Amino acid sequence: MFEVIGRENYGDGDIIFEEYTTGDAIYQVETGAVTITKKVYGENIVVEVIRKGEIFGEMSYIARIPRTATAKALGATVVNILDPGAVRKEFISLSPGMRQIFQSLVLRLKKATETSSGVHFLRKDSRIPKVFSLSFLADDTVRESYSHDASCGGLFIKTQRPLDRGREFELTLWLPNDDKPLKIDCQVMWNRLKTDDPIALPLGMGVRFKHICRKDYEKLHVALPDC
Repeated sequence: MFEVIGRENYGDGDIIFEEYTTGDAIYQVETGAVTITKKVYGENIVVEVIRKGEIFGEMSYIARIPRTATAKALGATVVNILDPGAVRKEFISLSPGMRQIFQSLVLRLKKATETSSGVHFLRKDSRIPKVFSLSFLADDTVRESYSHDASCGGLFIKTQRPLDRGREFELTLWLPNDDKPLKIDCQVMWNRLKTDDPIALPLGMGVRFKHICRKDYEKLHVALPDC
């Protein structure tokens, strides 16, 4: 049994963590219940209810991905915070192959949950591992970076100092063999502030394109023919 290192009290409807945010804390319901919801076309869809003794939040820890859903208290609720050191000790004691199996199962569960709730329709453009040079203004300073992967609807920006979730900004994106950069209004959807695998899961932020002119969209579509 994992050691409890903390206990948090929530009122009905209080948010424990939000979808797309980063965090690797694992929780166990002590009393009350927790709803797991996903936002689909502007509506919060309940995909699961976690009850006394059950654990939640483990997907982000195992797969090292942002929170896949929002956790809210259902009525007066008390949750235990499990000792991350003990969890990590148990996890790394597994063979590398078994850890890979667990991570694959988590990612498969994430995909199945999104498919069943309709989330797979939200991103119409697939992400393509393509590198583009880019820059954006933050705190009166122009930061230069590059994309990790991209689609015609958004991209992931590698940066040691990602912007806060929800932040809107203008992105300057350079395409190969094009002297004039694209100017795209963007919004940060999620960020990754820490990682154990900087190669596969680099620090940075996932952004969506809020507005892009037709001409620039056509240029991007040419650069990403599969999106």
